Amino acid sequence: GVGVDGSKGCASALKWVLSNIYRRGDIIVLINCQPLQFIPGAGYGTGTTFVALEEKSKVRGNRLLQKYMGICEDKGVRTAQILARGDPGRELVEVAEAHRCSVV
Repeated sequence: GVGVDGSKGCASALKWVLSNIYRRGDIIVLINCQPLQFIPGAGYGTGTTFVALEEKSKVRGNRLLQKYMGICEDKGVRTAQILARGDPGRELVEVAEAHRCSVV
């Protein structure tokens, strides 16, 4: 599994995986984790703001997954894309275990 967050480091990691670990027939699991939204002092009337923030986060995560999926598709590599929510480190491990990734 490869965590994708839009950084130069994750782009380099994906390229490294494709060049050094990937074998024909493998499926690369692309994982993007968006943090849970928190609005300090949230109360009455913040529901629509929260929903808007959540939607924006989801759109951002899906765009990143599409970007890295495109890199893989250009090389003929199949992918699975996972948009997770929560602590990135914890979610990366949980998704990798659930999808039985041999390398994270």
